Amino acid sequence: MLATTNHGHGIEFPSVVARGNVWSVQWHPEKSQAVCACVARFCKDREKYKMIVYPAIDLRGGRCVRLCQGNPDAETVYYDAPVVAARRWVEAGAAWLHVVNLDGALGDGGAALNLERLSDICAAVDVPVQFGGGLRSIDHIARAFDMGVARVLLATVAVCEPVTLVAALRRYGPQRVAVSLDLRDGRVATHGWTQVGNLDGVEVGRRLARIGVTTAVYTNIGRDGMLLGVDANGVAQFAHKTGLQVIAAGGVASAGDVRALREVAWRGVVGVIVGRALYVGAVDLTEAIRLASNGVGGVPASPADYPLPRYSGRVQCNLSAGKAP
Repeated sequence: MLATTNHGHGIEFPSVVARGNVWSVQWHPEKSQAVCACVARFCKDREKYKMIVYPAIDLRGGRCVRLCQGNPDAETVYYDAPVVAARRWVEAGAAWLHVVNLDGALGDGGAALNLERLSDICAAVDVPVQFGGGLRSIDHIARAFDMGVARVLLATVAVCEPVTLVAALRRYGPQRVAVSLDLRDGRVATHGWTQVGNLDGVEVGRRLARIGVTTAVYTNIGRDGMLLGVDANGVAQFAHKTGLQVIAAGGVASAGDVRALREVAWRGVVGVIVGRALYVGAVDLTEAIRLASNGVGGVPASPADYPLPRYSGRVQCNLSAGKAP
C-alpha cells in the first residue's frame, strides 16, 4: 500500500496499492484525492519526468568559477579555460551543460569575453547547452542561438520586462526559451541576485506559466554554492503550485540530494543543476546521472522506491486540467 486517505472518521482507506511494477489507483475523488491525480499524470507522461543532471559552468572574466550565494567577492576559480570543464563533464556522461555568464548578469565588464568562451564550449561538445546571464533583449537571445545554444534562460527580463519574454516565446517556443527564478527567502531576486523585491516566487511562477512558460530553473540563493543540501520538498512544492517543469539549483552536496530530487520527480521536478559539489569532488557526475535516471524514463525500479505523501481531508481531483489541486 503506497497511499491512504482519511475520511475524517478515524479510518484510513487504501488509495494507491502496488505489486511489482503494477500500480492500482482507486479513482474516486472523495477517496483517492490529489495523490492519485499526480500518480496518474506521472504514469501517463513519465518520459516528461525523466530527470536530467546539468553540470554548471559559471563564467566570469573568461574563467570557470563558482560563487557562494551569488556573492561576487566569494569567488573560487576552477578552470582558466572553461572548455576543459565542458569536455570533462561530457566525457563523464553529461547529456546537457548549464552555462551562465556571471558578468552579464552582474553588468560587469567581462561579459563579452565570456561569450567567446561560450562559443568555444558550444563548438567543442556535442551535447545541448543551456545558457543564461545578461540576456536582456531579443538581439541578445538571437546571438546566443547563433553561437549554438540550445536553450536560453531569461531571469531579470522575464520578471521586469515580460514583453521581451513573450516575444521570445513566440519566436522560438517554450522548448528553447525557459526562465530562471532565483529566490531568497521565497522572494524573487533580479540583476544577478543583487536586487530582492517583494515579489513572491510562486505567484511569479504562476504568472509566467499563464503566458506560456513551461520550464523554470528554481534556485535557492541561500543554499547556492554552500554545499548545504537541496530543499527537495521546497522544489517539489514550487513545481506543484506553479505547474512548471522545474530544474532545481542551489545546495547539492551529495548523491543523496540527487536521489531526493528523483523521488519527487513525479511532481514536476525534471532536472538538477550541480556546481560546486562536482568541482570539489563531493559528487561523482556519472553516479549522479545514474541515480537521476534510475528506472525506465525516470520511473523508479519498483514502487517501494517511490514514496508518496499521505493526504487527509476531501480534495476534488482535476486530471483533465493536467494537474492535481
